[in-house]
Amino acid sequence: MKRVDLSMSTLKANLLAPAVAFPLGGLLSAAFALVWGVDRLVDAFQVAMLDRTGVSVAVLVVGIVSHELLHGIGWTLASARGWNVVSFGFQLKTLTPYAHLEEPVTARVHRVGLLMPAGVLGVLPWMVGMLVGDGLFNLFGVLFIMLASGDLMAIWLLRRVRPDQQVQDHPERVGVYLLIDDGV
Repeated sequence: MKRVDLSMSTLKANLLAPAVAFPLGGLLSAAFALVWGVDRLVDAFQVAMLDRTGVSVAVLVVGIVSHELLHGIGWTLASARGWNVVSFGFQLKTLTPYAHLEEPVTARVHRVGLLMPAGVLGVLPWMVGMLVGDGLFNLFGVLFIMLASGDLMAIWLLRRVRPDQQVQDHPERVGVYLLIDDGV
């Protein structure tokens, strides 16, 4: 089995993350402001950062842990393999929590797990905020979409991989090994 490396270092992903996160966050916030007015965003930011800082920090910590758990849930549900193939940890040198899929899966399954946190913690709250005009939901959703920028970069690395192709989550980097049967 031949392995093609489709990954980047965690450090590189962390350095590129602002280039992905800030334009995306700005676009989503601008959409909210166009529909509901900038005052709702400013008020939500004031509540989150000044009035309820402790609550905001707690929500951020729980959200980061939930983000990694959602990767595992996505991979588990999409592959029906169970929790025993997912591991969790923290990379100290880059201060990055992670979820790691231990066994090869199809690119489709891997994409589901990669996108689960952005969808559940980001897109859904952002959509609720957009529908009802709630700036705090919008802020939460935008933040967790921005925090999923590494996952979006991993999706980008998979852009040319067919859904049915086998991939192996890279054990140390952002991305995967594409597994190709070399016919031996």
